[in-house]
Amino acid sequence: MMTDETVWLDSAARRARQEPWTLGCLLSGLADIEGTSGSDIAAELNCDSETVHWIFLCRRPSEHCFAQEVERIAARFSLDVKRLAGLVRRADAVVALAAATHDTSESILLAARDRQDREDKT
Repeated sequence: MMTDETVWLDSAARRARQEPWTLGCLLSGLADIEGTSGSDIAAELNCDSETVHWIFLCRRPSEHCFAQEVERIAARFSLDVKRLAGLVRRADAVVALAAATHDTSESILLAARDRQDREDKT
């Protein structure tokens, strides 16, 4: 049964996905790239989907205070700090790599296909 708080939290988590400063934006970007969902994030963090929604509302940890900020988030939601830190670092890397290669990915694929075609002909 959906309560007012559940409806509010779901709506807030969806909005957080659009704000680059939130973990919601970062983690949903990772999920989009990897083809996973919030349920997969919950499983990786060993928590429920409501907790994932709350995590989405958190500010992304900054580089200069990463450990302290991840520890604070993990403590607040009773998460394993190493799992959370690993997930956030992976998301940072995957999303940054995807953004950096977005413009060139089609060219890379075409170049790979050209090479494949040449190898097939020989």
